[in-house]
Amino acid sequence: MVKPGTLELHYTSGSNGTVTASGAEIIMHETIVGTCVFKTNQTDFGQFTGGTPAKLDIESAPIPQESGNFFCPSSATWNGSYTFISPGTLLADA
Repeated sequence: MVKPGTLELHYTSGSNGTVTASGAEIIMHETIVGTCVFKTNQTDFGQFTGGTPAKLDIESAPIPQESGNFFCPSSATWNGSYTFISPGTLLADA
């Protein structure tokens, strides 16, 4: 990762929300002629589930290409599931 960027939590209901990502730059060295860089820009990133512990689930978040060459795809996909260990309890609130 070149730049970590920011995450923004949008309350939905209960202690949960959706998350958007901006400014994160991710490098993928996948071509024979160079590097592909992808960048989030208000990208719908995943679902936040508040609790002890809280979780962030990312399912097929498309990250558009920022720079690269003709071998780079137009976007990359981020998948993952993350558990917050600190603080012990984390909740979304309207």
